[in-house]
Amino acid sequence: MFSSAEIVLVRKDLGALWSRKGMRALLLLLPLALMVAIPVVYFVAISLLPAPRGAQVPEVLLGLLSQDAEELGYRQAWAQVFTTLLCPLLFLCVPLVCSAVLSSCAFVMEKEEGTLETLLLSSMSAKSVYNAKVTSCTILSVAVSFLSFLVFAITVTVVDVALQVPFFFNLQWLVLLFLVMPALALFSVVFISLVLPRVHSTLEALQTMGYLILPVAVLCLVQLTGAVRWNAGLLLLIALALFVADVALFNASGRRFQAQRLLEKTREEP
Repeated sequence: MFSSAEIVLVRKDLGALWSRKGMRALLLLLPLALMVAIPVVYFVAISLLPAPRGAQVPEVLLGLLSQDAEELGYRQAWAQVFTTLLCPLLFLCVPLVCSAVLSSCAFVMEKEEGTLETLLLSSMSAKSVYNAKVTSCTILSVAVSFLSFLVFAITVTVVDVALQVPFFFNLQWLVLLFLVMPALALFSVVFISLVLPRVHSTLEALQTMGYLILPVAVLCLVQLTGAVRWNAGLLLLIALALFVADVALFNASGRRFQAQRLLEKTREEP
């Protein structure tokens, strides 16, 4: 439950984050690039480029798709490979990057500008400030991710109809959208807040995105080897692990988010 002061701060942070032109442009352009531009270029390429006679999709990739994939044509199979195996990686990059950028702005940039110090010296407790900032960053990141998926779904649906490919949305996407994505967005926010005392600039905070994106990229790409096959059960386990990690990191970061510690760290910086 949030106090009235925390709700006010959440609304204030949401408005402040969205009002920054550079931030708003990034939150709009990043999903469009990942979830619209890249799929459109891919689908145009497989539709227009000539297919070699007798060309087939590697059996390893077909084995990762549904049983009906063997009946698909060459272009249809490559379209399903992209939407089933690669698009989840592109989609998960949206909450990761958005959360990292938002939390860097809400925590690190405000520390640089001195507004965080003002909040910590106000009547609100450090815990309330921390809860409000984590909430505002997570809400905005999840909202942008849902909107990016909506635009992506419209784009892919048009392609599925044009190529006569089975509709892409399935149980795996359902778990990915409503469980894995929110948990990953929250994880990215609390991870940035956890390293807050150790970073001195927004750029240093953004550099931590590599630690967040690399495991997701490795997990997504390993499946292309056939060693791991994503399914709803595996995604449920990943979502559960993320939620457990969220709780642990949220409590650990919340304990470290202390006014005296952060203010002393700020004064020590040149």
